[in-house]
Amino acid sequence: MVTNTEGSTADLGDYEGGEVFFTPADEGFQRRHTRLSGGLLGVGTTVFVEEILLTRVLHWERAYDMVDARAISGGLFHVVGLLVAVVGLFLLVDLRRQQALLVRMWWASWFIGTGGFQLWCIILRYGPLDMYRRLPYADVVAFAAAAFLAIGLALAASSYRRRSERQRPDQPAEPAPKPPERVP
Repeated sequence: MVTNTEGSTADLGDYEGGEVFFTPADEGFQRRHTRLSGGLLGVGTTVFVEEILLTRVLHWERAYDMVDARAISGGLFHVVGLLVAVVGLFLLVDLRRQQALLVRMWWASWFIGTGGFQLWCIILRYGPLDMYRRLPYADVVAFAAAAFLAIGLALAASSYRRRSERQRPDQPAEPAPKPPERVP
């Protein structure tokens, strides 16, 4: 039995190293946190690309001029989207630190998060909620076709990664470099 810095104990077999900072993750932890991290970071990445770069920086669309619930919800949506990305990054860093990241599953989850957000955005936000009005020259059909093509590609890539994951068992990612020794 080995005791880590927080007082928890774990049976690490023949481990004879120095200080233990974490206990090995079980398979359920690996799978849950890998899926959660990939999905959240997929959603956060898509929010950043679509909502901030395309909408705000390139001005592909413009928000309503009036200050109403739709305009305010757009700003809150950006904040929540970036917070989701930050949470996904923290989970990813934690998985790498514990050497518990399942890389293929993470990428599959990232694509599912990306495609799921795109689907939600097209169907709900631009459909019944009608949060944005398009520029006068914007072709709505071309915009929707491009968005559904992106959804299809993301879901196809996710399906391919999931299928390859079932055929080969996951291997943990390469171990992260060890931190330098502390000198008193």
